[in-house]
Amino acid sequence: MKEIGTVVRIDQNKALVLFERSSACQSCGRCQRAEGAHMQVWLPNTKQAEVGDKVCVELGARGMLRATWLAYIFPLVMLFAGVAAGYFLAPENSRDIIAAFAGLAGAGLAYILLKINNKRFEKDAALQPQMREIVK
Repeated sequence: MKEIGTVVRIDQNKALVLFERSSACQSCGRCQRAEGAHMQVWLPNTKQAEVGDKVCVELGARGMLRATWLAYIFPLVMLFAGVAAGYFLAPENSRDIIAAFAGLAGAGLAYILLKINNKRFEKDAALQPQMREIVK
């Protein structure tokens, strides 16, 4: 996934890049919400961009697939695992309600695990967008 953004701030070897929020990257969690329909992200300033420069930023296909799996598929798998566990472990007269709560607990556990591991994900190079070039 490629996006074009504007460098709005430089701090040592990092650049704060402002993007128009697109549907492709609304909820991966890597970017911080800014005002209105914009988002911003700190990136290593590998191309020595300056404030006001337009830059092309890319997140590789592997990173996109992994981010999608972490944000959507993993919680869904945990939801279904919780429902199945609750259904099969509960007494027969209360299976449905216990399965529902166990499913919610499974999804909640998934999000807790993601939150706990967030710092590790932030350091994972495959999940980090990279500044590819300065656009003229």
